[in-house]
Amino acid sequence: MDVEPPLIRWLVVERLSLILERCGRPGMPWPSIHPSVEGGVQLEWRHLGHDVEVEILNTGAVTIFAATTGELEDVVGFDAAGVVGRVAQLLDIRRMPADPPKEPGAVSPKPDGSR
Repeated sequence: MDVEPPLIRWLVVERLSLILERCGRPGMPWPSIHPSVEGGVQLEWRHLGHDVEVEILNTGAVTIFAATTGELEDVVGFDAAGVVGRVAQLLDIRRMPADPPKEPGAVSPKPDGSR
């Protein structure tokens, strides 16, 4: 009898999306992404001898694990910028650009560059 894997909840997808949006910055490497057997998602970064994993559990809880040091952190109060900033620290990325300030009423360009 085949067992169906658990479905990934919308909360997990939403948090994954917010983290990946932050990873698209200059200097921040892209993670590999793996579904977990419990219905969550694990992101893995391998950069200059540093290994960092972020797991988004099916409950929406987030943990950060630095494999090179064995350090495990529970993220309290999800904040995508904080998660990616911590990953950058653990990967020993010296400087990652901050969000550019947004002007009131500014419209973000579409992928093709139009507005």
